[in-house]
Amino acid sequence: MDSIPEKSETGFNENTGPHPLRLLSVSRMTPETYLMLFEILRAPEFHYHAGQWIALRHGADDEAFFSIASAPNAVGSGLFEVALRDYGERSSAWLLNLLPGTAVMAFGPYGSFSRVQTQRVPTAYIGTGTGVAPFRAMLQAQLSHQPSFEMPRVILAGHRDEERILWRDEFEAWDAQHVQLTYWVTLSNPASGWQGLCGYVQDHVRALAESHAFGAYFVCGHASMVQDVSKMLVRSHGVERSAIHTEPASG
Repeated sequence: MDSIPEKSETGFNENTGPHPLRLLSVSRMTPETYLMLFEILRAPEFHYHAGQWIALRHGADDEAFFSIASAPNAVGSGLFEVALRDYGERSSAWLLNLLPGTAVMAFGPYGSFSRVQTQRVPTAYIGTGTGVAPFRAMLQAQLSHQPSFEMPRVILAGHRDEERILWRDEFEAWDAQHVQLTYWVTLSNPASGWQGLCGYVQDHVRALAESHAFGAYFVCGHASMVQDVSKMLVRSHGVERSAIHTEPASG
């Protein structure tokens, strides 16, 4: 996602912008991660599928790329969220200097990282950090159209420690409410009292792959993790490459 494509890879939206947005709020989720809420100023011209990403621009030089973290209308009509992780000298850090009410431009949506074609097969979601953002949007979108999941869904989320787990309450609530959805969290640097999984997501791919006969895998996070997990699924578990959908984490 180093440059903006000329058009959506999937053809979901031929009008890729620019689309004017207004920043409504910024809230801290973890020590390094912020949730940003945007209003679409010309909503009829901007529509997206859960799982897609956008480019945000402000001025001539400031640009950043984000997976949209909420399904259409899930957080309000004409609103959507993105999750920004602040690494200090990162290209997206300029967003944290914007005040609520500031106008920015969006280009997109882009990408084929969406469940549109795989809604009726058991599905696994493997993500690290802000890589769980598109999964949240996908699950919100599905639940907006039906009360429960028809097929098994397993989320394997990797974070550094408990303080950095994103949308924990939301994912745990889905796990408790829906028999077909299971939420796994693994921490790479857990505190001594942690009772859950430990290590990186790669350490748990085998258990995940053996838990169900998945028809689709969605993998999002650090590029090295995405590559490692994809190779493991193909080489060790016989998963067809066409069943694995990947995206580097943005934000």
